[in-house]
Amino acid sequence: MGGRGSELKQVDTPSAVSVNCLARKKTCLAPENFPILPPHMQIPLRILRAYAEDLPNGRPKLSAREMDREDKILAAAQMFMVRFGRSALTMGTFAASLHMATGTIRKHFADLDAMLAEILIRHLAAIATAIGEVPYNAPNLHAARRAAYLGATRTAFNAPTDRHLLLLRDRHSLPQDLAETVENLRNGIGDMVAGPNGATALALLDMPDIQAPEIEAMLAALTTPAAPAALKPATRSQNIRILPPLPEKRPSNAPPRKHRPGKPPRAGPH
Repeated sequence: MGGRGSELKQVDTPSAVSVNCLARKKTCLAPENFPILPPHMQIPLRILRAYAEDLPNGRPKLSAREMDREDKILAAAQMFMVRFGRSALTMGTFAASLHMATGTIRKHFADLDAMLAEILIRHLAAIATAIGEVPYNAPNLHAARRAAYLGATRTAFNAPTDRHLLLLRDRHSLPQDLAETVENLRNGIGDMVAGPNGATALALLDMPDIQAPEIEAMLAALTTPAAPAALKPATRSQNIRILPPLPEKRPSNAPPRKHRPGKPPRAGPH
């Protein structure tokens, strides 16, 4: 290679990935513990930002004005996503609708998926807080927690709240790195409301057509062990062979039996 390309050096790593490094300015480090992506692949901004926030300085602290702006951005994103769906939005049109620059919004959220994940995480945190307010020594603790779950996820008309609608409808569209966090939080809430039957309880609680008494009856039927079936006496219809009674044993000094005509008498004991 000539010209500028002569500054690039190929290094073969144990993972058989070719990495281009500037040989004149720095040394290329390719340890086995760090997977290296090919040059044509780009890491999403939200992942880079997540790594940056794990640094000692972490995320820069927001001022009160910036926190207020972040809440307004999330409120607008929630309204648009509930009405039109996540897939119908782009960062450019969303920023233009708020009369903001795209860079201003990216200062708070890397992309629309990060906005949706933040909305769902805050919603799940609010549900966990409502459940946590139930006293631990309350009678029928799990049922009381399920009632708190319904209070935090349904409106007065028994419909899901806007945030809960996004959780039920749009959480599956999140990328894997964000979906895992949301699913782990949701599974933790399932453990709080029903223990090992958390997944079944959440499926019932998230059905808006089912009221609390019906949910409790269904869960009780699932968790109550069935009584053992009573044993029925055997009958001939079950193809069971019924043996005749054994003949009575006669004593040795008993008189011989009278034989029937035409039938030879039985030989007595000698």
